[in-house]
Amino acid sequence: MAFNKLPRPPHHRLQPQPQPKPKPQPPPPPPSHAQIPPPPSTPPPPLPTLPTHPIPTQSQLTHFLQSHLPPSFTPHHLLTFLKTHLRHHPSFSHLDLHVFLHAASLDSFRHHHSTFEYMARTLAAARRHADLRTLLQFMASHPCPCSDGIFSCPRTEPIFRSAIDSYCRAGLLSDAIMSFDNMRRLIDGKPDVAMYNIIIHSFVKFGEYDKALGFYDKLIRDRVRPDVVTFNILINGYCRSSRFGLALEVFKEMKAKGCVPNVVSFNTLIKGFFREGKSEEGVAMAYEMIELGCGVSSVTCEILADGLCREGMLLEACDVLVDFSRKGVLPDGFDCYDLIERLCEERNVGRGMEVLDELWRNGNAPSLVSCTTLIEGLRKSGRTDEASKLLERMLKESIVPDSVTYNCTLRDMCDGGRTVEANKLMLLASRKGLHPDCITYNILVSGYTREGRRKEGQVLVDEMLDKEFIPDIATYNKLKFETVQPKDENNEQTVRCHTHKFSTKPEDECGIPALSGRALRLHRTEGSEKLQWSRTLANFLGHTVKSPDSRLPKTAKSAHSCSSCYICLFEYEEGDSVRVLPCHHEFHRSCVDKWLKEIHRLCPLCRGQNALDALALSSPCLCDEASYRWILQDVADSSVLFAV
Repeated sequence: MAFNKLPRPPHHRLQPQPQPKPKPQPPPPPPSHAQIPPPPSTPPPPLPTLPTHPIPTQSQLTHFLQSHLPPSFTPHHLLTFLKTHLRHHPSFSHLDLHVFLHAASLDSFRHHHSTFEYMARTLAAARRHADLRTLLQFMASHPCPCSDGIFSCPRTEPIFRSAIDSYCRAGLLSDAIMSFDNMRRLIDGKPDVAMYNIIIHSFVKFGEYDKALGFYDKLIRDRVRPDVVTFNILINGYCRSSRFGLALEVFKEMKAKGCVPNVVSFNTLIKGFFREGKSEEGVAMAYEMIELGCGVSSVTCEILADGLCREGMLLEACDVLVDFSRKGVLPDGFDCYDLIERLCEERNVGRGMEVLDELWRNGNAPSLVSCTTLIEGLRKSGRTDEASKLLERMLKESIVPDSVTYNCTLRDMCDGGRTVEANKLMLLASRKGLHPDCITYNILVSGYTREGRRKEGQVLVDEMLDKEFIPDIATYNKLKFETVQPKDENNEQTVRCHTHKFSTKPEDECGIPALSGRALRLHRTEGSEKLQWSRTLANFLGHTVKSPDSRLPKTAKSAHSCSSCYICLFEYEEGDSVRVLPCHHEFHRSCVDKWLKEIHRLCPLCRGQNALDALALSSPCLCDEASYRWILQDVADSSVLFAV
């Protein structure tokens, strides 16, 4: 089968030309390679824009067809060619209808409903409505071979359905009606109710309610039984157009026709009642819905809660949801987050707690967002006990909160003198997968310190060191050292430590023992000594510069006084974090940390002493006062003692 009658394709896909009805042609001559005739003499219309695809030549198209189609092809061959070769071709993909119509002009070929259906779906998806109109007209004049008998092709209605749906989506309602009439003449029996629903929905969508009602009357005259979707479309359209009275009439007719309303029907009417300001009728409709055996959905509860809250009836909304929960009709997936949030905004967290507890007791577990919102509301209202109980209940039910809400609740408990309970809550959260972080430990350590429970705080500090959560210096000194005692009659301050006890005056140097042996021996493990010691030193060798004169210890000011960092060469400014090494050389904390951890263990200035091991190799307890007695912050300016 040679392609010697293939006309020239149009130059632009945006303005397709109507194809004339093919005339019967004589049998093709037998030459091996036939040529496509020259293009028609009528010039194409001017293009509004530049073409979006290259214009193929006749020889290229002929060669492409001869390369992928056998000489005598069948509808199956053509369908495979359209799907696999022509559809994705960069130059010929827009010529699918052109090839489709040319194949029909061949004497030995006749289209099947599979090729008709593929072309209809392709043109409908691409919104090529002019080509789609041409295809439907061609199909009406060249029916499928399945229609040669007394019955029509069973695939005719699905083919027209895709076309009608595309017309309705584009607002071409006249073309949709015309295609519907052509379909009725081609099929056997009555169209499916879904075809009527598509057109009725398009009329309602574009605000033509009278035409929608007229097409519904046509459905009744055609003796087609409407279904629940038909009535839901009309009810929704009337409710949106503020014609709620007509929506109620349609609902009554729905019952008269023997059609049982579903949850969508009731939800639409309930929302319409609230839109009209008739909240009592909306709630009554919901209870009627339950009496008829129609299950309440999450959307129903959301409509009721939102409608009552907009009317300022928060307590009534709570009562409705609690009643639904007690009757066992509240859906499992419903979340009362909006209601809880509104109650917290109105500072009525007590009622919110009651609703959440009632729903939870009846098997309707709240979501994480609802519980978190209620906890925040309880905290703002000062009801820390109830917030902690709710958090504990969440953890027992495997509802793991976020770290911010969790830590804030623990902080409130510690501030209220309930650090022991907060520690138990931390252990429960750890078993549920919410492991404590550094902030959690700091909150509990501070709480134990304020309550005077030094032993429990020491256990937490050791646990932090085990987990490489090195606390800040202030928290560490609050637990490792006893507080500074008031001044005696000699105007002296007594600083007591675990292993030493000595007195100093404010003007002199304050001798403070270094870190305990637990803090250093803990990390002296084989294979990780360098990394662990660098972390320990980086967290405990530092202070904040308050003025240029107080940056260095008095023992080092005379020999190593400087005004800038030797690594970055920037001058020290007030507020900079400075680190002083055992050789009394000082640097910016960030600069020397990077040097010691990544470059070398020696001081970058003198290279004469191992900065990381100097504090650890001499004594496990590091209590050599003669070597490490430096002042990192004046005791007179701050009550926090910094140990190096």
